[in-house]
Amino acid sequence: MSISLLDQTTRDLDWFATDGSGAVARFSMGGWGAFPDSADLEMKDLDDVGKYVMDVLSCRSNVMLSDALKRGRKATRCKRIWRQFEAEVRQTAAKGIYVYDVAELGKRPSPYVLLAWPVSAIHTCDLEPKFRQLIEKVHLKDV
Repeated sequence: MSISLLDQTTRDLDWFATDGSGAVARFSMGGWGAFPDSADLEMKDLDDVGKYVMDVLSCRSNVMLSDALKRGRKATRCKRIWRQFEAEVRQTAAKGIYVYDVAELGKRPSPYVLLAWPVSAIHTCDLEPKFRQLIEKVHLKDV
């Protein structure tokens, strides 16, 4: 069973995608973002890929931070939660993965914005086959 529309619009889901070069990106929805139709995944798939990225992949790259992430740091009211979020963004990018988040403007979200990127990106050919197959279900023009 695919992820329900209710879950897509109410849960803070992360999904992954690749581009023509095989680079990998993580997109955090926060209950706002668009979930691609091509991602015929189940909740367990999303959880498994997320755990693989955070628990198995090792850090391999220096990280570049976007101005959007820096602005968010200054604008947030809850510094403790922001520090946790920023640490996860940095850790994901250090594993070679581009990190995007949906930008909320009132009740109408804008497109995803790039928060952080690796100096040296990981590619799908570097992943275990099971996770490569899941991530390759969503193919974007570029990440």
